[in-house]
Amino acid sequence: MSRYSRYIILFLSASCFFVQTASAENSIIQVVTEEWKPYSYEEDGEIRGSSTKVVKEIMDRSGLEYQINVFPWARAYMMAVRNKNTLIYPIVRTPERDSKFIWVAPVAMTDMSYFYKLSTRKDIVINSLEDAKQYNIGTSRGGFLHQFLAKHNFPTITPTNHIKLSLKQLIGSRVDLVLSESQSIAFDMQEIAQPIDQIEKAFLVQSHHAYLAFGNNASNEIVQKVKDAYSLLFKERNMPTVD
Repeated sequence: MSRYSRYIILFLSASCFFVQTASAENSIIQVVTEEWKPYSYEEDGEIRGSSTKVVKEIMDRSGLEYQINVFPWARAYMMAVRNKNTLIYPIVRTPERDSKFIWVAPVAMTDMSYFYKLSTRKDIVINSLEDAKQYNIGTSRGGFLHQFLAKHNFPTITPTNHIKLSLKQLIGSRVDLVLSESQSIAFDMQEIAQPIDQIEKAFLVQSHHAYLAFGNNASNEIVQKVKDAYSLLFKERNMPTVD
């Protein structure tokens, strides 16, 4: 092979690499979420919700092409961790998750997590987390509240694919308590056609914030574009930015 031929091959190889890299940087950004009213949900073929509205405003300002899809939480979470340039929302920031994501922006108001019980269960009185450990607790599988229960060594946890299934178990007396968020519980009870007064708060567990976040393998350039879009959008609203 001549020296000239080698130069041509090297040039074409470098060109292909450049095109592939540029294509990867300019590809459509995948934004993943779950069914979590009022923050994110699919209705009439459209992704809606209070957090979805914020995310769409941010992404529209970023100038990046994107698409939003709803998945079961465990799948959405793994997509964000493993796939390049994938955004996830709303995701609660916890110490266990902190190093796994690039935290872009808060996209929901502060929420509170409670243990909920049937209103008729006057025998259940909880004054501490230790008191709750004697009961069978339902929650959403793989979510931050499931992780919270595991971290605090709750002995009897019954996880389901969605908190609505946990609430059905509570109504059917298959679990004693459900751990869920105060802003979404009424929507979930409505979804399973049960009156909200059938359940009541038994104990406040914690407060939390939900974010828009990239997995750690995201491009620095793309992350910065999304962060800049957030800063521009919320500067006038005096909302915090995330470093």
